Amino acid sequence: MGIEIIKAGPGDLEELIRWRMEVLRDVFAPLPEKDAEPLRKRNIGYYKETFISGGHIACFAFLDGVKVGCGGMPEHRFVAGVQWHPEFSYKKDENSARLIKAFADSL
Repeated sequence: MGIEIIKAGPGDLEELIRWRMEVLRDVFAPLPEKDAEPLRKRNIGYYKETFISGGHIACFAFLDGVKVGCGGMPEHRFVAGVQWHPEFSYKKDENSARLIKAFADSL
C-alpha cells in the first residue's frame, strides 16, 4: 500500500474548503448551516490570502492513489492541529479501514 503526500495550491481551494468544513462539522457537530456559511466564507478568504502570500502550506494525503486526508500548517511560530482518528470510523468509512489495514500490515 502506497502513501503519498502532495502539496496543495491555489487551484485546490474548493477541495481544501470541502475538507475544512468536514472537519469543522465533525469537531463542532452539529454545526448549524447558519453558522457554517460564515465560517466557510472566512476560510475561503483566509486560504486565498495566505496561498498568494505563501503564509500557509497545505497538502493532501493519498493511500494507493485515493485521497484520504488533508492537512495544513500556517507560517507561524506555533501550530494548531486537528487529528483524525480512523480507529473510530473504520467500520463505516472505507478510507479509514484501508488506513488501519495499511498500518496493521506494516507491523
